[in-house]
Amino acid sequence: MPRRWIAALAALMLPVGLVVAAPTVVHAGNVDPKVVNGRDPVAGEFGFLAAIRANAGPGETYVCGGSFVSSTQIVTAAHCFYDPDGRRITTVSAAPGDGTTWPYSFVSASRVDIHEDYSSDSEEYDIALVTLSRPVTGVSTATIPTLSQWTALATAGASVKSAGWGTTSSGGSSPDDFLVADLTLIPDSVCGSYGATYRIGSVTYQGIGSSFDADQMMCAGGATSAGRPIDTCQGDSGGPLVAGSTLVGIVSWGIGCAGYSDGRPIRLTPGVYTRLATFLPWLAERGVGPNASVPGAPTGVRAVADSTTTATITWTAPSDKGGSAITGYVVEESVDGGAWRELGNTGDAETYANVLDLVPGSSYQFRVAAVNSAGTGAMSQPSAPLVMPSELITTPGAVSGFSVGRFIRKGRNFQVSVRWQPPADNGGAEILGYVARYGTGGRWSAWTDLSGTSATISQLRPGTRYTFQVQALNEKGPGVIASRSFTTPRR
Repeated sequence: MPRRWIAALAALMLPVGLVVAAPTVVHAGNVDPKVVNGRDPVAGEFGFLAAIRANAGPGETYVCGGSFVSSTQIVTAAHCFYDPDGRRITTVSAAPGDGTTWPYSFVSASRVDIHEDYSSDSEEYDIALVTLSRPVTGVSTATIPTLSQWTALATAGASVKSAGWGTTSSGGSSPDDFLVADLTLIPDSVCGSYGATYRIGSVTYQGIGSSFDADQMMCAGGATSAGRPIDTCQGDSGGPLVAGSTLVGIVSWGIGCAGYSDGRPIRLTPGVYTRLATFLPWLAERGVGPNASVPGAPTGVRAVADSTTTATITWTAPSDKGGSAITGYVVEESVDGGAWRELGNTGDAETYANVLDLVPGSSYQFRVAAVNSAGTGAMSQPSAPLVMPSELITTPGAVSGFSVGRFIRKGRNFQVSVRWQPPADNGGAEILGYVARYGTGGRWSAWTDLSGTSATISQLRPGTRYTFQVQALNEKGPGVIASRSFTTPRR
């Protein structure tokens, strides 16, 4: 099952200075110089076709096809991102095809999602999703069907087509312009049986055998009016198999191309394509297709002033993420009860944002919406109104002036009173009380609420060093911890 994609770019029109590894060019006999026996596209056909470059290092750049499903996302094959030795390739870029020349304006990929169960041995789970670092303008998109739509379109005997810049014979050269293969879907029962045959026009295809998995794969072949087989070939991998403009499969693998392998005739078997129906849920989880949805609304939005002009907004991520990862949050504000105004997108999945340039004395409310690859979800409920302070209230400073009273024996243990002075810095608000605790050897009592500036501690063991801690409280919360240590008498 030779992989389709190992077609180096040397045979394509390349920018000056790009050095690539070139395979030995061996032309198969009795084939036209097209995707094998394909045709030129008509105007506007395959406007969603993508060219993908996978750079494995100096002198090793490979080409695959793909299908734009949005201005930044391309559906393609998983095996396009491994070199012939099975090493993962991470330097990836892509460009739209225009049907006239090999594209030059490539955009780097920011992410490549490869199916987690992909196997290079069996070519199962041969699907990947490329996300570009910026949108491509003017590109059309392939339609991702629902399962019922796919079932209606991908029936045995149905007419489908593929396209790409792949070689025009097994091991041969690649065209400058992409070419179209007009194909027919072949029954799974034929593809999975080594001895079965299926006739398209005057061309007879033979079954592949046990390597074909009908749960993961589908197969197709074609025939010219002159009785020559039509097939995709090396370099076409990852490209579309479509009914109209609806994606039904992905170019995956085959045994040779159109009945030839490196110029030698072999059994004529169909090309094998990833069965898109199996992977509709996988795509939906990544925000692709009609089953993808936007996230639910965040909850618990809260705003706290950090200064007289800045605030921090926090929230809880929605439990319903819409089947794909959250990529950011849109934040809106309302000032003094006025209209909502968008502040921007956070650009990441963190559940907080800092807001600047607020006006002291003005009242602000904030609301937040989550964003995934399917779009922007519903807005949260607004935060409680936040009136920006003219003077910022902070938590209090540390208390001072500790004094430890006389130790009083109570049975076998001691009791003592500890006093302190209120903090010099009250944080700009009234001190409402204190919390205190004591401990020894890393073990602490619970924090206890106190109304005054003293505490009495009982049940202290003789000859033991204790640490007493206290915090002042204002409306902002507990302040800096202050500590005082002491040792009880031995007897």
